[in-house]
Amino acid sequence: MRHGGAFFLIGMVLLGWLVPARAFTLEDPPWLVLEKGKQLFRKGEYGTALGYFEQARDLQKKRYERFREDFITILSVAEVRRLGDSLPDVERYISEKNLQRGKEIIQELQYRASSERLKNSVQQALEILKELQQYPEAEYWIGEVYRVTGETAIALMQYKKAYEQRSALQEPDFALHILYAMVDVYKARGEYIEYEKTLLAVLENDPWWIKDTFIKKAMQRTLFQEGIEKFLTIYRYDKALFEKAHRYLGFYYYQTGRYERAAEHFIFSFLIQNTLLIEELKRQVFEYTYTTYPDMLGRLMKVPTILEYVKTEEYFKMLYYGAASFYAVGERFLAQKIWGYVATYSAEQEWKSRSSRQLQKPFIEPVNDKPW
Repeated sequence: MRHGGAFFLIGMVLLGWLVPARAFTLEDPPWLVLEKGKQLFRKGEYGTALGYFEQARDLQKKRYERFREDFITILSVAEVRRLGDSLPDVERYISEKNLQRGKEIIQELQYRASSERLKNSVQQALEILKELQQYPEAEYWIGEVYRVTGETAIALMQYKKAYEQRSALQEPDFALHILYAMVDVYKARGEYIEYEKTLLAVLENDPWWIKDTFIKKAMQRTLFQEGIEKFLTIYRYDKALFEKAHRYLGFYYYQTGRYERAAEHFIFSFLIQNTLLIEELKRQVFEYTYTTYPDMLGRLMKVPTILEYVKTEEYFKMLYYGAASFYAVGERFLAQKIWGYVATYSAEQEWKSRSSRQLQKPFIEPVNDKPW
């Protein structure tokens, strides 16, 4: 992997991509250095962006190392040692003595960690200051540089490091974004087992999927026994962060012949996407209220911004394969209803044509253990 990284850097020099990054100091906020790196990355200046991301990571480490060292110096004073593990007592001491550096450290701790995490504990504060020396966002963006330049093994290594450091993320949900980046690389590399495992790791955070088997069974029963109208009238679930994992697993399980598992995930993908589309129609169409599924689909086709979402999020592909998985588990009437909707409303010819063929002579597609 080290050789690959070296060849990557040599390549960037030869191609003129490696412009030396400006040197930053400890006075420069790491987040600002990271943002400047992102701007360069989006312009395609990958070598210079890499330099910024690495500097952001190094500045973060040095910044919080210094915070921790200075806090330890304050804690080493005899008066403070007698206060024990009580963080509130140490805060009062710092305030009474007007210790400016101590105030900065306490302020930083309160900004970066909740009171639940701090637990009023000096020892916990020291642990958090150690944890904050990590910069998972920078590790992720370093991985992005290696990914776009073809060094996928190094990119994966970086993504894994970023995910391992997820407790230091400023936005906890970004951990799922890191997992999705890993999913894309595993797919590109044809690493099917890791692809599946990583998507399932995303869904470990989905409360309806992990914790509530009753809701899963109730949703399936409603959709299979009472149809789409009843299903979309009773249920709403807007957790967009999890939709792609359900959709990708649905595709993967259907193509590898695991139809029941595919159907379970497509039910979630179908519910989440339609919840989001109904909410968007409410924003776009004055006094819109969901009435019937065909009415909703007809309205979708008239809103350009929604059409873009439908294409990007593979809505009609999801409907096609969702119907295919339902057909494979014996829900043939529901499958044909959905294929009928795709054949009528899809703006993408592929799914319109494939659905039309299924309506004429339904079939289960051949199993493929290596679907891409």
